[in-house]
Amino acid sequence: MNRIEKQIVRALTWKPMSVWELMNYQDAHVAEYFDHLKNMIEKGIIKQREDGKLALTESAPTLKPVIRIRCSSCGGKGIDIKGTFFQELYDKFLAEIKDRPAPEESFDQGFIRTIDTIGRVAFAYERGDLEDTDIFVVGDDDLVGLALAMTEMPRRVFMVDIDERLVNYEREKAKKLGLNLDASTWDARKELPSDWKSSFDVFFTDPPETDKAWKAFLSRAVSGLKGIGSSGYFGFTHRESSLAKWRRFERYLTDMGFAVTDIIRDFNVYPEDQYDEGFWDTWPLWKKLPVKATHTPEDWYTSSLVRIEAVDEIKPLITGDLELTPEFYYDDESLVTPRVD
Repeated sequence: MNRIEKQIVRALTWKPMSVWELMNYQDAHVAEYFDHLKNMIEKGIIKQREDGKLALTESAPTLKPVIRIRCSSCGGKGIDIKGTFFQELYDKFLAEIKDRPAPEESFDQGFIRTIDTIGRVAFAYERGDLEDTDIFVVGDDDLVGLALAMTEMPRRVFMVDIDERLVNYEREKAKKLGLNLDASTWDARKELPSDWKSSFDVFFTDPPETDKAWKAFLSRAVSGLKGIGSSGYFGFTHRESSLAKWRRFERYLTDMGFAVTDIIRDFNVYPEDQYDEGFWDTWPLWKKLPVKATHTPEDWYTSSLVRIEAVDEIKPLITGDLELTPEFYYDDESLVTPRVD
């Protein structure tokens, strides 16, 4: 067995699991994970029970069951906000965003848990990227711009998004709460306006994970930075990105003049209850799924938090405007990216 198959056997030795829960106990991206499941079923190592859960067969190899070693307090993030300013921020933020806009599949939207949004803000504070800084937020399903501004630590927060609902929402909240936050409607396929360039100390973004989209979002974001010493934060998954893609994107970062300073695995969790049935149905994964399964309440889509810092002259990979083509949002690994074409 290879490493991924060992992880699957190890998890199922502990207990039978749904195809969604099991995904959290192995490292392959979704397409590769499905291939492993299909192969293991064909080999008679695992089976699907009548209740839909996956289980080991009598001929499965014997491995020690999963030993759960991740910190139970912070979930492996290394951040504990209990009893701190950031706990107070979380409580205020949670109360304020009860009327947040729902995800829109045409924009490939999906937001992380509220606690993870505040976790990002707390991590940026710890790294020295929050106080007395100008922050650029490129796309903001997660409302991190609002959370950053609510700390009252940055000099200013500027959020841009293609979705007018989000832009208007954050503007209205900023006006209501008296925050130093501004927002503007903008499409990442467009060149960054000249008065936004070289203006910020820190950026936050969560780009789609195709070459074209990732290069576009990151190029726009880094174009907004002032230079050496500036930093950026983005999410990157093990769900829709293979290790080959990770290596390729790491090279893109170094080519743009950046070093990776931090990667925290599974920092961000996307709650499944944010999606309705129609949104789920837009995912290509249903055509690839090797077992019978239905929509799930279990949270299984996660991303790592990545921090980068400019150590050389910043060189965006993409300048000028881009045309919208299918390659912008989709590649062979984009199984959880809504297909609305």
